[in-house]
Amino acid sequence: MDRGDAAAGPVHEGWTIVKKLIILLLIFAAASATVPELRQRVEPRVVPVWDSALRRLEPVLLWALAPVHRWAARNEAQSIARMLGSRYAASRRLPQANEFAAYLKREWRGGRNGLDPWGTPYYLVVTVDSITVASAGRDMERGTDDDIRASVERR
Repeated sequence: MDRGDAAAGPVHEGWTIVKKLIILLLIFAAASATVPELRQRVEPRVVPVWDSALRRLEPVLLWALAPVHRWAARNEAQSIARMLGSRYAASRRLPQANEFAAYLKREWRGGRNGLDPWGTPYYLVVTVDSITVASAGRDMERGTDDDIRASVERR
């Protein structure tokens, strides 16, 4: 008997069974999602389990998404700051800090209506020499260490 055949026999059978179970689960999931009668019977049992699993996974998902959210906020803040820098260079008035959220809802073509990835409005800080767009970051509080800032020079 070939050593490779002996080692692959039980393992191969085990994986074949697992593959068949996964296929059956996918077929059942597709049927329960598309057949109304089956969906009505399955949904009351599945939704509470799904919701419970998501609640348990939420801290892990938030931790895993933190770098992605920071990257997205940094890129969006940079893009907004560049837009404002171009507006200022064209001798157009900059929005006031208290009207910045409404300005972004009106003018910004980003996907979240001027909100950062954590759902907090971006804020604006204009000084004599710079225009800064910032996100409050993960803690959703302005002026803390996790804020994300992007600045352009005011010329």
